[in-house]
Formats: sequence, structure tokens, C-alpha cells
Amino acid sequence: MVKEIKFVVPARREFVGLARLAVGGLANTLAFEAETIEDIKLSISEVCTNFIRLSGDEPDARLHFKFLAEPDNLTIDVGCPESSLDMEAFASGLVADPGKQDYGISIITALLDSVELISDGDNHSFLRLKKFAELPN
Repeated sequence: MVKEIKFVVPARREFVGLARLAVGGLANTLAFEAETIEDIKLSISEVCTNFIRLSGDEPDARLHFKFLAEPDNLTIDVGCPESSLDMEAFASGLVADPGKQDYGISIITALLDSVELISDGDNHSFLRLKKFAELPN
């Protein structure tokens, strides 16, 4: 059973809570532990905050989300076309120099199992975040 949810919100701070609520509810359906759900929500907050910061005062900036819930993992794609190029520079520490990452990227990479910067080849990039479900002992 795969669940896919997509939505778009204005790239403004007042919509970060909506993204946190959506990802928290979806992670709950996958039976993630409460602490893990909070880690995922914190990571989403960091990603959103950085995209919002990088989009500047662009009034039409939008955050694009795609959540893909599978039985063993949750994949989250987050993008903001208005700040794609700046996000590439921000996230370049993921590969180039992990020791000199921005504090926000450090939090995200510490809390999630996989973080990738993906480019669609058309000057748009997004972050793909992944958290695997805990296996029962």
C-alpha cells in the first residue's frame, strides 16, 4: 500500500505548521515512534525555513511537497522553484564538505536516513528526504 500526497503552499512562515502537521499525520499512519515523528517534523521545519529564507521577498514563491508513504519508509520531496539555485548552493555541503555544513543541513542529515539534492535539469531542484520505519525486534 503506497500513499502519495502532494500539495503546494505559499513560501511563508505561517505555512510551516501545515507542512509539519501533514508529515506528522502521515508518519503516524506508518506507525513511526513519537520521537521519530518529531525528528521528521523538525527536519521539515528546517527545510521549509531555509527555502523561505532563500526565496527572499518573492511574493509568488511556493513550497511544493510530495509525500510518498510506503510500508517501510517515508519519502518527502520539498522544493521551491523560486529558490532552487540558492538551495543548491546551500545544500552543496551534503556532498562537497560534510564537515562545513550549515547548521540546518546538519540537523536534517542527522535526523533522517537519506537526504539528497535532486535537479530536474531545468534549473529546478528539490530536496528528497527519507526516513525508514523501525523494524520490530
